[in-house]
Amino acid sequence: MYTIKELCEKSNLSRSTILYYHSIGLLHPEGRSETNYRLYSKDSIKRLERICTYREAGVPLKEISKVLCMGESVERVVLEKTLEMLNNEAKKVRARQEIIINMLEGEGNIMEEIKGINKDIIIEALKSIGVDDDGLDQLHAKLEEISPKAHQNFLEILGCSEEEIKIIRSRSSNLGL
Repeated sequence: MYTIKELCEKSNLSRSTILYYHSIGLLHPEGRSETNYRLYSKDSIKRLERICTYREAGVPLKEISKVLCMGESVERVVLEKTLEMLNNEAKKVRARQEIIINMLEGEGNIMEEIKGINKDIIIEALKSIGVDDDGLDQLHAKLEEISPKAHQNFLEILGCSEEEIKIIRSRSSNLGL
């Protein structure tokens, strides 16, 4: 016989999940210990494994209950119904993906606008407003301080090579504002 703790360890489920399955009638202890702990048998473990397999397949708990109570006679119907539900969900996800792709590829797409920007254009623009090399170093140091990940992304968007990025970020870190 197994306690809930042991059942949790064997099934990788939380105690609250097992107690919930108990409360909705999916899983029942075989008895109680002298200290009133719920005890589960090997059959309980097999039943829990079936429950987990159905859950992984996307079968709702109500349907799992039907299959476990009525047996194989309803299993095929439940699985076909679940497959249809999953197919419908997949269609919705694909439709959402299409919308996002269209948004990303559409007119005025920010990614298209960013593609035209490179390090030479940025440097030229900054120098035209009076930013010298020390100012550029300070800009990179500040970006590195505020958000190293954003600084990395910024340098990648500008088209800097991996080696250039390493050098710039290393120099920026050493400056430390």
